[in-house]
Amino acid sequence: QLPFAAADQILINAFYAMHDTRTPNVVYFVVAVIWAAVAIPGVHLFGWPALVAANTIQNCAHAIILYALLRRRHGEMAAQGIGRSWARGLGATTLMGGACWAAATALERALRAGKVADLLTIALAGGVAALVYVAVLWLASREEVALIRRSLRRQEV
Repeated sequence: QLPFAAADQILINAFYAMHDTRTPNVVYFVVAVIWAAVAIPGVHLFGWPALVAANTIQNCAHAIILYALLRRRHGEMAAQGIGRSWARGLGATTLMGGACWAAATALERALRAGKVADLLTIALAGGVAALVYVAVLWLASREEVALIRRSLRRQEV
């Protein structure tokens, strides 16, 4: 969901910049219906994880729909490499999620149950996930990494 959530904010702002506040809100209503269609029956079948899945589907659908609508209006946007960049972010996020799951599973087996073990698992698995995400983006997205570095340098005091 991470690349979709990030892209969603940019896409919403793109519509607002075109003085179109209606489209993102109509799309939000549509994806709210999708959320309800997943969450309500899902929570009865699977419990609270269904709410997480419903929220993920809602956020991803909002970004995908807005991107499709923006691309329909401004086809030249595809030449800007947004799709490629988005795909790299999605790949990095997928690998990050897998690394986090693997690290958390290994740590849960290795550590005794308890609050300290849970906190350690969260911290270490989150750290592994962050390192994998940064490493994958570094290898696959040199352009984006260079852009981030330039941005950070400009903000240094």
